[in-house]
Amino acid sequence: MWFYILAALVFYIAATTKEKPLTWSPSQDIYKQMVDNGEDADVIRAYLEMEAELITETNPSTALVLSVQIKETFPKYDFGHHTTLIKFIATNYSSASS
Repeated sequence: MWFYILAALVFYIAATTKEKPLTWSPSQDIYKQMVDNGEDADVIRAYLEMEAELITETNPSTALVLSVQIKETFPKYDFGHHTTLIKFIATNYSSASS
């Protein structure tokens, strides 16, 4: 069931953004790892909500704060893809400011 929710979220983000920030879904990979590790549904839901907020953020400073919160909340997982996402947000943010 969570897979379908995540898939719908990814589809929505892809459909509503001008450029797709990631060509693959690292958020989905983390989700799968959480399911495989037997994480509680509430933990997974919290991750999905936090990640969705990060993905839709347009301010790089706020995105950085959200990324740190996610990393501190879920220290067992690798969120290296956040760096790429924050760079993408920063590039688009500076382009929009010009």
